[in-house]
Amino acid sequence: MKNLGNLKGDFKIVNDELNSPEPQKAQVSGCASEEGAVCDSTYSPADDDQNGSGPQYGGIPEEERGADAGSSYTDYYKDTQEQFKTELLDARLVFYSKLNDYGASWRILRPASVTDQLEIKATRIRTVDEAGITYVGEGIYPEFQAIVNYGIVALIQLALGPSQEIDFSTNDAMEWYDKIMYNTFELMCRKNVDYHEAWRMMRVGSYTDFILVKLARIKQIEENHGRTTVSEGIDANYMDIINYAVFALIKLKEEQNRKNSEEQDR
Repeated sequence: MKNLGNLKGDFKIVNDELNSPEPQKAQVSGCASEEGAVCDSTYSPADDDQNGSGPQYGGIPEEERGADAGSSYTDYYKDTQEQFKTELLDARLVFYSKLNDYGASWRILRPASVTDQLEIKATRIRTVDEAGITYVGEGIYPEFQAIVNYGIVALIQLALGPSQEIDFSTNDAMEWYDKIMYNTFELMCRKNVDYHEAWRMMRVGSYTDFILVKLARIKQIEENHGRTTVSEGIDANYMDIINYAVFALIKLKEEQNRKNSEEQDR
């Protein structure tokens, strides 16, 4: 698992404020960029000076990017990474606050139950999006945050299996949360290089639809007792769901900032 450098620094600031445990580096299955491989670009801040293979390049060394990749990669991907980190940190704050209220009660849930909860959240987002109104006073932004957090919970439960009782301390829960969060960030970096910021062309409603598609695939795999023939497994689909949700959060915040700016200009 790579050291995410400044990202870890950002997490440490939040941890100091909340008196919560500092994220730890670890390897977690489920973020493989190739089947059976754990994401690991061995990044450290010094790498940027030595070969420019930091996370803005998805850990890809300069010699493998081509001569014309240079600063354009930084220009294209720097904003995405900062926005992605911000939304992950915000979701983490929500998770930590609820953990203090309820404890790690989610440890009792079987992975299939978490899948169902994710579907409920995504379906509500789609309903609100189509109707244009909400009757309970909450918008879709917190629902996407919930999808990020339930997606991480799903990966924890998939890795450890459910418990009959709350068997996690706050430190245990946050340590596992951060393991998944690091790998989620790394996977985004790698995929964003491959797809060249294509996610920015998508509308928020499309992220919702793709999340629902991923959930339908997960449910089918669950019905098949986890067996697949040529498709990626459940863990990879959960990872994609988290990334879609974070992208939606970025787009929602950008839209709100744009509206606020237009109102100020009037």
